[in-house]
Amino acid sequence: MWQAGAINPAQEHFVSHIIRQKVIAATDQLAYQPNPEQAKVLLFLPEKELHELSLLLYNYALRSRGFETVYLSQAVPINTIGRIVEITTPAIVICTMTSPISASEIDGILSCLNQSFDGPVYFSGKVIYNYNGTLSDNVSLFKDLSELLQLVSSFSLNTLK
Repeated sequence: MWQAGAINPAQEHFVSHIIRQKVIAATDQLAYQPNPEQAKVLLFLPEKELHELSLLLYNYALRSRGFETVYLSQAVPINTIGRIVEITTPAIVICTMTSPISASEIDGILSCLNQSFDGPVYFSGKVIYNYNGTLSDNVSLFKDLSELLQLVSSFSLNTLK
């Protein structure tokens, strides 16, 4: 509706905030028992990225399926990811990018992730789909929740052993 001009940005933010609260409340209500057979997943949005509804939904969907998740939220400085990976030891990293950033900023994000994490990295969002640079072999793109769930479910912890 916002893109069609039917509502203004303040109305969009208001509705987004209500949805955000509902997803967070639903996530908190889960009988969360991480399955040790499932991969630990780190979810974050890079600096300048504030659109977290999809990431919140991914977090909910993964937790409801027994994945242990580490949800960092929005605007995470990319230079802190290495230390976060050391502390949390995820098997998978998920990131979405919607807000416009330059190709060199995307290069920096990808480079930093590549230096600090050698497992699978799953990206989504308009920005990464429009990126013309080279992606590492461990980087996969997904368009929606069902594709993400396929990627994550096909990942085996046995490949780490």
